[in-house]
Amino acid sequence: MRKKIFWSIFLIAAIFIILCSAVFVIVISLGSEKTAKTNISEQIERLSDNFELTGTQNLINIASNNYKIVIVSSDNEAIYNSNPTEETDYSKYEDIKQARKNGEGEYMYSTDGGMQRVICISRMLPDGTVIHISTNQLSIWGRLLKELPITVSAIVLDVVISLAVSKFVADSICNKINSINLETPLENDGYDELTPLLTRIER
Repeated sequence: MRKKIFWSIFLIAAIFIILCSAVFVIVISLGSEKTAKTNISEQIERLSDNFELTGTQNLINIASNNYKIVIVSSDNEAIYNSNPTEETDYSKYEDIKQARKNGEGEYMYSTDGGMQRVICISRMLPDGTVIHISTNQLSIWGRLLKELPITVSAIVLDVVISLAVSKFVADSICNKINSINLETPLENDGYDELTPLLTRIER
């Protein structure tokens, strides 16, 4: 009996913990992605205004360590790159290609074995210059792995609590059954579920 009670309590609690952890991670990831896109759009707005006024002169002061900023000319030559050691063909950037076609572009892709998600947003200025900003954040899979120790700890705690509760419930049921007076079974104070059994004993 104790094992059945334990597994019932443990499995229900474990499923609840896992589902809550998954929902929490998904909600946090979607919220973080939305916030990142908003922040990038604000950065692009500021950079667009400053670039049109002063060129690249003040970009170093505006740029943040949390973002990779690239500004390319109309012929896809780098005007500014916050990571100058990087060598790449900017014409292959999906968000830059979208920006040249639609004025603005957005592209997301996974990296680091799916642990990181890169969010890229670009905007084309009137003279054909394109401002590209990207940032990295944990993917849903990355967040799940990050939260895994907490989830495992919660399940271990679930095992301990389930053992304690199942022992208490099983002992309580057994004590009630063992205390039944078989001479007058219907006069016993017990669980309503035992009434059919007690009625048959009375007969």
